[in-house]
Amino acid sequence: MTHDDLTYFNSRAIAERRRADHAVCPEAAAIHRQLAEAYRARVVNRGGDGVRGHG
Repeated sequence: MTHDDLTYFNSRAIAERRRADHAVCPEAAAIHRQLAEAYRARVVNRGGDGVRGHG
C-alpha cells in the first residue's frame, strides 16, 4: 500500500466520522461510522485485509 493510499484512507475515515456526527438519521449515522471504521482499519493495518494499492 502506498503513502498516497494511506493518506486517502485516513482522509476518508475523517470525512466519514464527520458525516456520522452530522447525520440526522440514526441509520445513516451508523453506516457512516461503519465506513469510518473500515477506512481507519485499512490505515492501521496498512492494507492487511488483503486489499492492495496500485503501484
